[in-house]
This record gives sequence, C-alpha cells and structure tokens, in this order.
Amino acid sequence: MKPSSKLKIIMTQDPEIISELGRLRYQVWTHEGLQFADKSVDQKRSWLGNLDYSDNCYHYAVLDPQGNVVAGSRMSIHNEKDSLPEADLFTAIGDKRVYFPLGSLGRTVVHPDYRGQGLQGQLLTAREDTAQEMGIMQMFAVATGLSNFSYYKSKGFRFLGSGPQYKDFKQNHHEYICIIKDLEQSQAQAL
Repeated sequence: MKPSSKLKIIMTQDPEIISELGRLRYQVWTHEGLQFADKSVDQKRSWLGNLDYSDNCYHYAVLDPQGNVVAGSRMSIHNEKDSLPEADLFTAIGDKRVYFPLGSLGRTVVHPDYRGQGLQGQLLTAREDTAQEMGIMQMFAVATGLSNFSYYKSKGFRFLGSGPQYKDFKQNHHEYICIIKDLEQSQAQAL
C-alpha cells in the first residue's frame, strides 16, 4: 500500500486522463463481479459515456508519483431534472425538494491497492469544494447498498428515495438509494 501523502488529486477535463479513468472503472468493477449490459464496454475495456466528455462534467483523478490514475470520480452540473443521468430515478421516487443548479456525483472508483487511505472522502471533499465555488445548491448521488448509504449519511447526505435497477449492469447486486446534500440556502428553482 502506498502512502496517500504522495498522491495528488486533480480536477480535469483532459481526454487522456478521462480515458484512464474509464479503464480503471472497467478494471476494478469487472474484478468485483459487475457485468455491463452494453457489450461495447467489454470490447473497449473502458466504461465511459457521452456525459464523461460533456462540458458540464468535471473529473477528479488521484495520481500516484509516476502520474498513474489510481482513483477517481466525476461531478456533472445540471440546471434541470431531465438533463440528469439519473433522471429516471427522480421519476421513480416522485417529487421531492430538489434545487438547481445541482451537482450529480458518480462513478467513484479506487484501485484495490489504494483503498483504506481515505481517497473516497478526499474525492468527495474536492467535488463539494468545487460545487460550492460554482454556486451549486445541492449534490445528488446514488448510493449502492446500505453500507455505501451509511458512509454518505455520515458526510451530511440525506435519503431522497429508492429507484429502479441501473440499466448499465446485467445484474442488480445492490439496492440503489438516491441521496442528496444541501450545500447552501439561497434562491433557486425547486423541482
């Protein structure tokens, strides 16, 4: 295990680093038993979608001293419900008090050799700091399973509702729980 003090977190929209993040997602999650519904993911050995390359998507990468990506996550910014990658989950949970602009968190991945060093929390803090600087009202995420929900609850997120199985995976290993965190109170449009 490498000491986390030698690791560096960056925010990036660099296509090369985003490609590395896609490969890391595939490597880690297939090793953990996930099977992707889209066969092209297996052919490319990378999990990236259109959102990953959009102007409203920010990636956070943890780099080791050699510049290799060892962990990462993303945050996309949305001004309306229908633009969210999880818009179908909002429909499933009904009308709740959600404010825009909204930061949608997703696809946090940590290489197994770098787990237990607080990288998930550091990535969450980096995204929260960016969201506050951008004037984002709330951060939304989908927690997979109760242990993941408990982690986010300890970071100030609250339960929003449960939704259907993600269409990205062939199997449903976890219950999907929609969570949200208020960042600041000001005038914004409610959902």
